[in-house]
Amino acid sequence: MITTYPIMINQQQKTYSRLSILMPQIDLLHFLEKQKVWPKFYWKGDQEYAALGALAVFNAPPIIEGDLVGHVRCFGGARFTKEKNQDALWKDFPNAYFFLPLYELKQEGAITELTLHFLDTSASDEGLRHLNFTQTKEPYSSPSWQKREDLPLFSDWEKILTKALKDSSFKKVVLARRSSFDFAASLQPFSLLAERASTSNAKVIYGFEPNHNAAFIGATPERLYVREGKKITSDIVAGTFTCENQLLGNEAYKLQKEFLFVKEALATTFQSLCTSCVERENTTIKAHNIHHLYSQISGTLRPEITDAQLIEAIHPTPAIGGYPEEAASTFIHNNEPFDRGWYSAPIGWVSEPAAEFAVAIRSALIQENKMHLFAGAGIVEGSESNREWEELELKIRQYL
Repeated sequence: MITTYPIMINQQQKTYSRLSILMPQIDLLHFLEKQKVWPKFYWKGDQEYAALGALAVFNAPPIIEGDLVGHVRCFGGARFTKEKNQDALWKDFPNAYFFLPLYELKQEGAITELTLHFLDTSASDEGLRHLNFTQTKEPYSSPSWQKREDLPLFSDWEKILTKALKDSSFKKVVLARRSSFDFAASLQPFSLLAERASTSNAKVIYGFEPNHNAAFIGATPERLYVREGKKITSDIVAGTFTCENQLLGNEAYKLQKEFLFVKEALATTFQSLCTSCVERENTTIKAHNIHHLYSQISGTLRPEITDAQLIEAIHPTPAIGGYPEEAASTFIHNNEPFDRGWYSAPIGWVSEPAAEFAVAIRSALIQENKMHLFAGAGIVEGSESNREWEELELKIRQYL
């Protein structure tokens, strides 16, 4: 089916057309792995999508008008911060990148909807010849790793953590580690994501492959926000524990402090963005092999607030930056010995009637036979270097 109508993207008039084809359900991760069209993007949150090829590219979530049905959907993300000098590891990933795909697949029950998007040109099925619809699926088992390097090393981690605990300019800071692994053979990013994410209990499973050189994948327990019209909801996730006994005594006090910093900061941010907001009762969630304290905050946005403004206001939350945000971010910038790149940054999709963004944690950067795993731990009064290091190990275990 072909539909055509006028829209506005970032205040520029466009004629939008789409060719929609319904087909039997397919494995979207398997489909993406086979394609030779870039960029590639995978998303499984409230809905499941695969997107390929860039029809239009933006350096921030675009403002789309005239598409209340939400057919025009742009996928992408950004770096954790623009302040940190980008190292060669992230050379394939722009500071921010959002794209309207040439091809989009949406999974709904037993049906897959394949859409070809067009701007200012007539719709045609000619582009289908660039896609590989082979359904043969060979079992995938990732190769074993042969070499590991941690940055920082544990000895340096201890020094940074001690320095953080002595710094009175913040009450919490999230310190991260990059663990790099060499594998016996090249990795298949989307096949690996399918293999690992099946047991992750993740809120969102995501993958972005800007070109054939690199891919960034993950399965996160934390959504930055979900927007439906002017209704917005954000997850409050902080504090890591492995058993219920840790919710008692001194350990519980530390967990609650970590969590309340996040909750307080998000409540303050929502009050500035919304005409009204509501917080849910605190509970817990499980993500793969660990648990977190959890809540949600919801609100009604002021009419003028855009998705770009939302991300700017909410990110980084104290769950991945610290509290107060500015002082904690300064400490991270001055003391973390690596570039976070897209790790712990916003990633997701945006349309006129809705948007969904996640915090890109539980993530891996894959470059042929190398995999770089990222994990962070909230440092507050009472944090101990050994226990926080163990927490980092737990967080990367699903990939190993």
